[in-house]
Amino acid sequence: MTNIHRVVLFALLALPITLLAEDASTKAARQSMHGFVAGQMVGGTYYLYDPLESRLLALRFSEIHDEVRREGSFLVSCSRFTDQFGRSVDLDFLVLPKGGGFVTTQAIVHDIDGKARPYDLKVKAK
Repeated sequence: MTNIHRVVLFALLALPITLLAEDASTKAARQSMHGFVAGQMVGGTYYLYDPLESRLLALRFSEIHDEVRREGSFLVSCSRFTDQFGRSVDLDFLVLPKGGGFVTTQAIVHDIDGKARPYDLKVKAK
């Protein structure tokens, strides 16, 4: 067996372990987000102040998106809600590793009715 064959074999054997680790992190991040939202809901409504619209949004959960992506130090997971005006509101939940698990720190309005809002998650000094 050549060195190239050994490298390919090692990569193929290691692949399922890597995928399982990513799936476990994704699942744990999503669970953290669900717990965060559930703990904040009152009467089935999640309240979030929108600084761009200068008003409080009363949101009802619609669906969770499958994707969990990395942005800066955060894992970010998106869920769709419907606000009190009937608009579709996507919230990105910011998740960080903590003590062998994950903690959700906050939600950011990602888009309203398909109109995206850009944001930057890099921590910057003055």
